Amino acid sequence: MMLWIFGLLAVHFAVLWWLNQGVQNIVNFTQKTGSESETKFTIVIPFRNEEKSIPKLFESLRNQNHEKNSVHIIFINDDSTDSSVSQLKELIKGDFPFKTKLLNLENSEGQGKKKALFKAIQCATTQFIIQIDCDIVIKQQWLESVIQNINKETDLLVLPVSINGRKQWFQEFEFSALQFVTFGMAGNKTPILCNGANLVYRKSAWLDAFDAIKEGDSGDDIFLLQEFLKKKLTIKYALSKNLVAKTPSVKSLNKYFDQRLRWAGKNKNVSIPKYGAVTFYLGIMQLIPFFVCGISWKIGAPILLFKILTDYYFVRKYRKLNKEETSIVLFLVSGLIMPFYLIALLILPLFTAPNWKGRKVNV
Repeated sequence: MMLWIFGLLAVHFAVLWWLNQGVQNIVNFTQKTGSESETKFTIVIPFRNEEKSIPKLFESLRNQNHEKNSVHIIFINDDSTDSSVSQLKELIKGDFPFKTKLLNLENSEGQGKKKALFKAIQCATTQFIIQIDCDIVIKQQWLESVIQNINKETDLLVLPVSINGRKQWFQEFEFSALQFVTFGMAGNKTPILCNGANLVYRKSAWLDAFDAIKEGDSGDDIFLLQEFLKKKLTIKYALSKNLVAKTPSVKSLNKYFDQRLRWAGKNKNVSIPKYGAVTFYLGIMQLIPFFVCGISWKIGAPILLFKILTDYYFVRKYRKLNKEETSIVLFLVSGLIMPFYLIALLILPLFTAPNWKGRKVNV
């Protein structure tokens, strides 16, 4: 048994090393400098009840280092009940440098992010769409860097996202690990994940894929990737600190589990090659050391420590690319929490359905 366990840990180190090489492949491929595309772009931003986020996003967009005339922005309101719409109207009337349109999703058109995106993308007049969430914050060089990484062959460009909120360190580390896997797999020519908070795609390709992704309230990103993979379209990933979109951490435990349950609920409908195998492997590797600890602490504790420190080494390398610090003490605590967190994600769907901003979510 000992030989089997140590062999498994050696395999785990090798897997993470392989993923790290994939991340480096993406970093090396990412365009850092060079002339920007002359193509025009539309930034599409769906929102619902984002009154606290809108001023920060506007400030981020206002400060972009880019020729403003080549980019249009469409905000699409998904039945907000707070002051988001009135805020937007005031900000747009000001000295905002982009040509901006505000749309409202009508009751007859349905509800949810996918329907909002559909309406906004139909109204866009450009070849390429840059999709972001309303609650992100971006660097001054973000738009310039995004456009440098798009060429005429690109159908989908996947960009990095990180959690902005140091007090929520468990969320930060979990999300960074997820992004490490996202770019590691893609850099090894096996893409399995993307994030709709920071994404670029060809308008015509997205509209062609809409019938395949429109069901359910969640998954506008991963099911789009799935459909593009099926159609063998051109998918690129780019990774640099200037491309990162920072999204806020979830402040309450209930909302945090609602968000993670929405994400987990998509798994049953994902048919991307290697997706199931990767998620199963990463989950089981969180549980095996605890299982061994249950048999023998003397054997299990060193194995658990080795596994967490291995994860720390590679996740820390990824986070350094985004200029993010990683506390080894907090990471160790996160590693101890993770198995119980995963078990909770398996059990909770039996008793509750996730919510999103006051709506029950159909995943």
